[in-house]
Amino acid sequence: MSRSPLHILLVDDSPEDRLIVRRLLTRSAPDAYTVTEIDRGWLVSAACQSAQPDCMLLDHSLPDMDGLEVLAAVRAWGDLPIVVLTGGGRPALAGDESAHDTLAFLAKGRLTAESLHLTIQRTVANVRLARERAHNLALLTTIVDTIAVGVLVLDQALRIRQVNATLVALLGQPAAALCGQRLPDLYPDLAVSLALHCSQVLATGSMSGSGQYEVVAPCPHAGVWRVSVQLVALPDAGAPGFCLLIHAASAAPLDSAAQSEQVSSDACSLVGVSP
Repeated sequence: MSRSPLHILLVDDSPEDRLIVRRLLTRSAPDAYTVTEIDRGWLVSAACQSAQPDCMLLDHSLPDMDGLEVLAAVRAWGDLPIVVLTGGGRPALAGDESAHDTLAFLAKGRLTAESLHLTIQRTVANVRLARERAHNLALLTTIVDTIAVGVLVLDQALRIRQVNATLVALLGQPAAALCGQRLPDLYPDLAVSLALHCSQVLATGSMSGSGQYEVVAPCPHAGVWRVSVQLVALPDAGAPGFCLLIHAASAAPLDSAAQSEQVSSDACSLVGVSP
């Protein structure tokens, strides 16, 4: 099935440069792009709203606004993929470098059909991936708070990425005090018990047997904690991580190992991640 062409907003005050860019886009991938042209920075906001572009090609030096001023205005409006066309190297940028996966730079004097096409495609793909991860993370937050057992999402370093309300109640700490912390720093005995099992999950992709085991750790309500571990793809990063389902000692035991595995599977599939 053929893809719809990407719509490009081309912002450049030079008619000659705009013509060159159009020709390069046509040469690199005929019918892959449609183009809307404007020649001033102050027109960008209205053009974004009316044309709904998939990507912007932005001249770094405009007569009415510096290209980076336009960039800052667009960033405040949304996460539109942007390729900045410069007269030379990459200009200095302020702000969070992590946001620049959605931003690329190309020197006008070294533009080729291939470099322009590949840069647009890569930048658009980065934005789509970031949007998907943000969606999955929001979905994860919604889903885990509906699960009646404690849910703890860890990365490979056993750093806490997500908790739910049930786990917050079990541990007696607010989510803000837990997320971002390493489990060994908060609950070293629990982390030591989990480390071997998590290493096994990471190495094999699954737990031997049921994937459920018992650990004894000095948690706020000391006692035996039944824990299920499953390998997941972290929704905001795509890297492997762990989803732990924690059942307090006072809770009724699961009916069977199969039920424990099903609960883990449901929790992961609901948030769109892969075991």
